[in-house]
Formats: sequence, C-alpha cells, structure tokens
Amino acid sequence: MYGHVFLAVKDCVVSKFGEAAWLKILALSRAAPAGGGEFIAMQAYDDKGLYDVVAAACKVLNVTAETVLEIAGRHFIAYTHKKTAHGQLLELMGNNPIDILCNINKLHAHLLKVAHFPEIASPTFRCTNKKANSVRLHYTPGKESRVGLAPFVNGAIRGLVEDMLKCTDVTVEQIKSREKHQTDVFLITWASPARSDADEDSPSTELSTLIDDLMPVKYGLSAKGVSRLFPFHVAFDKECNIVQAGASLQKVVPMEQGDPMSQHFAIKDPDTCAFPQFRAIHSKRKHTPFTLVHQYDDQKQLLLCGEMVWYKAKSVMVFACSPVLQTLEEAKYFGIDISDFALCDQAQAHLLIQHAQSTKEKEDGGAGAAAKEDSSPSSKDEGSGSRGDRKAGLLRSFFMPPVSPRKKESTHPLKMSSDSNGHDFSLDSRTPPDACPLHVPRLNLGDKKRSNRTLKFMLDSQTPPASATTAPEKKTCPPPKPAPIIRNRVYHAFSEALLSDSWDRFIFIRTLLNSVLMQEGGEEMRKVFEGVVRLNRDAGKIRHLLECTLAADIKAHNQEEMALLFRGESVGVRLWSTFMGQEANEYRLYCSQPLFQAVEALDRPLEMHPGRVTSDTERDANAKKLIGLAQTFLDHVCASAEFCPVYGLLTFLHSSVPCQAETLTRVVDLWVGRSWWRAIASLLFLRFLSPGIVNPAAIGQEVKEGTPRTLLLVSKMVNNLMNEVAFGDKEPFMLPLNSFLNHQNKEAVQRFVQNLTDEEAIAGAASTRGAVGQAASAADAGGGAPDEAVGGYRTSMAVDAIREALLRHHDAMWTSAKEHPSIEAKLRRLLTVALCDMPTEYC
Repeated sequence: MYGHVFLAVKDCVVSKFGEAAWLKILALSRAAPAGGGEFIAMQAYDDKGLYDVVAAACKVLNVTAETVLEIAGRHFIAYTHKKTAHGQLLELMGNNPIDILCNINKLHAHLLKVAHFPEIASPTFRCTNKKANSVRLHYTPGKESRVGLAPFVNGAIRGLVEDMLKCTDVTVEQIKSREKHQTDVFLITWASPARSDADEDSPSTELSTLIDDLMPVKYGLSAKGVSRLFPFHVAFDKECNIVQAGASLQKVVPMEQGDPMSQHFAIKDPDTCAFPQFRAIHSKRKHTPFTLVHQYDDQKQLLLCGEMVWYKAKSVMVFACSPVLQTLEEAKYFGIDISDFALCDQAQAHLLIQHAQSTKEKEDGGAGAAAKEDSSPSSKDEGSGSRGDRKAGLLRSFFMPPVSPRKKESTHPLKMSSDSNGHDFSLDSRTPPDACPLHVPRLNLGDKKRSNRTLKFMLDSQTPPASATTAPEKKTCPPPKPAPIIRNRVYHAFSEALLSDSWDRFIFIRTLLNSVLMQEGGEEMRKVFEGVVRLNRDAGKIRHLLECTLAADIKAHNQEEMALLFRGESVGVRLWSTFMGQEANEYRLYCSQPLFQAVEALDRPLEMHPGRVTSDTERDANAKKLIGLAQTFLDHVCASAEFCPVYGLLTFLHSSVPCQAETLTRVVDLWVGRSWWRAIASLLFLRFLSPGIVNPAAIGQEVKEGTPRTLLLVSKMVNNLMNEVAFGDKEPFMLPLNSFLNHQNKEAVQRFVQNLTDEEAIAGAASTRGAVGQAASAADAGGGAPDEAVGGYRTSMAVDAIREALLRHHDAMWTSAKEHPSIEAKLRRLLTVALCDMPTEYC
C-alpha cells in the first residue's frame, strides 16, 4: 500500500475522532514509519501495516473491522477528491456511476505508467449487467494476499456514487464473495440526482437535451476511410485470425490474411488477456486500453497502443492503435515515416516535439561548452568547427538512421502485393484481393510468399553453420527423404483445405456431415464426427464450427417448430454432443455420480410395470423411491452451475444471434417466449446427461446387474420434465410419477439455465471454466495428458476418417455441388488431394 492510503485513513480518524485517537491507533499498531515521521504519499509500505492499523482502530474505537474499513473506504474518496491533486482526475473519469466505475482501471493505469506510483499493485474492476440505474461491479485485488477488503470497496463505491456524484437511494449489496466464488461482486443501485430549476435552464442542459433528441446518423466507413484514420489498425475474427490491416502496419509487420494474431503479436497489457482467448479480449475491450508487442528483430520490439473495437455486424474485432515511439531514430529503425501516421495522430506531433527539444538541448549544451573555453581566435575556430560537426552529426542521425539487422530474405517488411499484371493493390484499388472470409472492407495484406523454409530447414538441420566467406561442403548435407516429406505435405494440404472451409461458415463440412448422418450410423458415423471435432478443436476453430452448425439448426426451424428446437437429430446437435463428450466428461460424471451411488445402494431394482411388481403397494413404494432419486439428481445438477464447463452452452448462445434478418426474427421470438430455456435444457439434459445415465459404461462407470433398468426410469422422468410431457395412456403404470413433473422443478431448471447463461459467466468464459472444467483442462495439459506426438497421431487419424468419409460420399457431394459453386471448388481440391497417398501415422 502506498502512503496515500495511510494518509487517507489518518485524515478520516482525525476528522471524526480527533488527533489523540489516531496517536493511540498508531502506537498500538506499531505501523508508524521508521524514525517516527509522517507517511509519505508516494512511498510504498507493507500491506501488513494497514491491517495492523485496522485491528488497532477496532480496539480503540470499539467497532468492528468491517465498519472501520467501510468508513475508511468512503473517506478515501472524499480525501482523494478534495485534498489531493488527483481529485481532478476523479472528476474526469465520468459524470455517472457506470462511466466512473468503468474508468477506474484507466486511472490506475495512469498512476502506474505516468504519475508517481511506479510500483502500484492496483485492484481491477469489471462492470456487467449495466442498466439505467444499476450495475454489477466485479472487484479483484492487486495482490492475492489482500483479503477482507470488500468492506473498503463498499465504502469507496458509496463515496463515489453518493458523495461525489450526489446520487440518491444508493444501495451496495455484496452478492458474491471471494472466499466462495473467487471474486467479490457488488450489486449497485441508485437514483439519479434531481435537477434544480437553475440546472434545467442552463445552456449545458439545453445542449444535452438537443443531443438526446438528435440521434446520430449511422454511416458506414470504407476500407480507405478506416486506413486513413487508423493506418496502423489490424482486424481479426473470433478465432483471432487476421482479416484486415492498415497499410502502414503492413510495412512493419509481415502478415497476410488468415495468419493467427499470435504469430505476429503478443498482448502486453492487460496481462490477463492473450491470443487466441477471444472471449477475454471481448470482455475487457470497453474498460481497458490494449498494448500489443511485435518482435521486430532480435534487438527491438514494436509497441502498439490502442483500443479494441467490436464490429458486431461483421463479427470482427478492430484494434485501432498507434505505435509507441520515443525518437525519430527509433521510427526510422522500424521504417516508419511521418507520412505513415494519420493527420490527427498525436504520435507524430510527439516525435517532432521530442526531436525539437533534443536538438535544442544539444545546441544549448554545445554553446555552454564553447563559452567556457578561451576566447582566442584558435579556440573559437575549434569551437565553431566542433559545433558544425555536431550539426552535421545531428543531420546524419535524422536522415541516415541505423539500419535494422532484420534479414531481408526472411523477415523483411511485407511489400504491397501485385496481381498477375504487375499492378499493386493499394487503398485506392477497385479490385480487392481474392477470397475474403467475411464481408468486410478489406485492405491488402500483402502476398507473403510461401517458401520451402520447412524443407530447407530439414535439409540443413544437420549442417554446421558456415561463415560468410566459407561455403558449406555439399557432403555434409544429408540426402532428402522425399517419400515422407511428400506424404506429409499431402496430409497438411488436405488438412488446410478442410480448415479453410471456416471462411464459408463450414458449408462443405456441414454438407458432408449431413450426408453421413442420413446414410450412415454406428461406429463409422461416430468416427467422422469425432474426427471433425478433433481437427477443428486442435486448430482453434471448434467454437466457430459449433456456432455455424447450431445457427443453421435455428434457421431451419419455422416459428411453429421452435418448441422442438435441438430435440431431433441434426448435424449441429450431433457435433455439440460429440464435443461435450470429449470436453466435459468429468462434469457428466460429477452430475451422475450421486445418482449411481444411490441406485447401487438399493437392495433390488425398482420397477413400475405391472408384470414385474407383485402388488399396487410395491408399485407405489417404487414410485416414491424413483421420485426421490430423480429429485436428488435434478437438485444436484441444478446446483452445479458454477462447476459446469459452460463453453459449449456459450457457443450455442452466441450462435443464437445470427445477422440474417429473417433468422433474427425467429430467434427473437424464440428467446422472448418461454421456449428459450427449454432449448438449452434439451442440449444439456437430453443430449448430454441422459445418455450417460442410460448407458453408464459409455462414460466409464460400472454398475451392478439390474441397475440400468432403474436408471432408465429416472432418465424417462427427467426427459419428460424437459419435454413438458406427462405420462399418459401409453404407459398408464407410470402415472404415479407425474408428481415429479411439477412447476417447482420446471422453475428450478429455468433458474439453472439462467445461471449458465448469465452475462458474468459469458464475460468470464475465457478465463473461468469452473472447478471441474479447470481440473479436466489441467489433466489434459498435465503429466497424464498425451504428449505432442500422440496428439498429432490422433489428429492425423481424424483427418484420415474425414478423407474416407469424403471418398464414400463423393456422389452425394457432387449432387450438392450443383447448387453451391463453393462446394464444387472445395470438392475438386479435396478429392485431388484425397486420392493421393497420405500418411497413416503421425510423423
């Protein structure tokens, strides 16, 4: 903690209880600075001192620690606002609670990077569920050791909202604690301050009313306009693959369309984000500026500082930024000119001002040194000569900067690409480059040439490095092994052709899987779907694949069929079930284990059929036990929202907002009506949990003989609850079980789905997967997980399964290709490669 916090606490105690109380607290806590002096605002102190001061205040003032912290937190805002130079910064953070709470992180970033607190370990805040008069604030301390400070935050919130912003009816309720939920969450509500007559007649009020009345006209911005305003921008999709970049950035960073962002950039700030964790970047974009790092060469890194802007219509994230440069020499090192900046960019002004200041300092230093020398003609001549040398050296440093050691043949900045006629693609080009995956304005991303660097490296890997004057001996280069190389190149060509289908929303893969689903079954179908899921999961495209397939299912249902959404067999549902079976099996065992144990403890299987029970009394007793088992299972699942790996469900949610106007109407009707929670419940219970109950062996669970019958009856009850269908004339002996299908259980399932689809869970999905999900991920990456070779072998087997399916269904694919030219182009390419000899093992 910096001394600023201690001084705020001191001011609070002295102003409310007197100087004597503060001296007693200081003496009892033994937290006084060395030498008995005062705390220094810009000096860091041990956190233990603050805890000791709070403990001493509890004894001296005879109040609880929570009360002390809340009063101190509220006074901390008043002290900072009125008695320090940082008060103006607080006022600039915003004029309403949501704005000021969202900008607190920016204030801390300023104190860390610019002001006088270079070692500050500041807390972080995140706002969710933002409404007109309420917001949820997520608080994370700057250090893990800082526990129990939630009351201080509570008081600080009240100080900001109630005292500084003059809001009324302020309530701050802590709805989640760090001890139970790994984070502190506060629900804040308020009423806006009432306006006085003078305020209503003020010019600012009239201007505000005029602005509210005149809605801004929404114009689109062309690619040329975007590049003019942000020549260093870069845009990427949800898979963190580059789709667009500014012309000035292309001069420095060699990239092309489709490259992963992690290949060229790393996120330096905020440190909780990284590529390709798109969801974390999406959740931080409104509150935190981003700093990206590009490793220019072995000596220099290029920093890009800017803001992430989500372009919802085209589903791309645009990083609008400027390079962080200190001197003109540094700019020349990177090959950046003043003309590369936008006219409104202050970075160019900073460079010119810095150059003018450095020039003046050098000239003043030279003049001072010359004045100290003798005034003889010879010394004057020498002085003027040395000053002329300094001017010449300064000019040379400006016009002739040091040359970057970056090698020209491998990492030279990418030039503007040319078409077959030799014409450059530029911002003014009317003919864009080929094949953009998304319908967004595109700038040329260069034509990075595909060299044989991999093959060259394989041939040269055993050759000792040669100097610039000594050529390597040809005998030291081992002869190439063409067969494995060619086979691997064919394998990678087929894989890349499959993965490139993501640019067309997986129309080829969806068509192939639909043919497999209609014509095949059993083991062959399972291998194909598992292969598609594994290939796209390893390539980081599984989220996009599930979104596209589930969105296609939504679009295929008309308004009358929405109640049956995700209950039938489809490509999207089958892919989702396969993916969840691979990723969330630990969670399925967690949900089913209590039910398995309870059924195992029964002395005999439970039956309801008249031919298998001896009397109505036995049937009624069995019905009561079955209802108890089903209720226990349902309650356990509904209480497991915080442990559920919500990745698959979030994928479904995201796919439920497609851009097509026709589908959007249907989705709005679905989600506004009461069918929305049943659709998600169908995916979770009917397609994921129930199959594991009916067939325990499929999820690695062994049960004794006779148990599956009891589990089947429990599964029927759960399925009927999800389908909202009671037992009837078809199975009259099951009528006593209808009491389980009550309104309370339906509401419990709906609350469970709401917890899974809460905005907080969506925002934290990239970094928070739940305890079970984290354990599964850790096991996948830990010592028990397959190594890279085994993972590569599984991927190669997945590709081989897809290739065999393509060869089996090529007739059906050709039929579909007549209606979709894009399918025909991919089919020709894939069949050309699929008929070649591909490796059957990973090498």
